[in-house]
Amino acid sequence: REFASFSQLEAMAHATAVIVSDKNGTSCYVENGSNGYLFKDNDEVDLFDSIKRAIQDRNSLKVMGENAYNVVID
Repeated sequence: REFASFSQLEAMAHATAVIVSDKNGTSCYVENGSNGYLFKDNDEVDLFDSIKRAIQDRNSLKVMGENAYNVVID
């Protein structure tokens, strides 16, 4: 229920792809599928789908983490 999650930005600063709600105040830093995943707020099915995509495509998580890091340092 954070309006702007700092934990998401901390994770991105450590080259970690993130999964965040589209209502999160810092969701503007996430490009869906490029440096993390956005899910519809309060939508458990959409959250589950985001988690499933991350698990199924582990190879791209490293690239997504690097992309997340680049967003934070820019």
